[in-house]
Amino acid sequence: MGILLLAGGVPMQLESALALAKRDWRDLLAAAGLANADWPVVLQRALAPELLQNEA
Repeated sequence: MGILLLAGGVPMQLESALALAKRDWRDLLAAAGLANADWPVVLQRALAPELLQNEA
């Protein structure tokens, strides 16, 4: 999932994100914003932001 978040739908970025993941998956998570304790919120914002609005 980190690869897709980091690429943001741009094919050239997808290649870069994949290369980063091959080098070090932890760096990929950090670059995608998924390395901190709030990673579930970051992921939910990217996949289903409408669900966050319902929780407030």
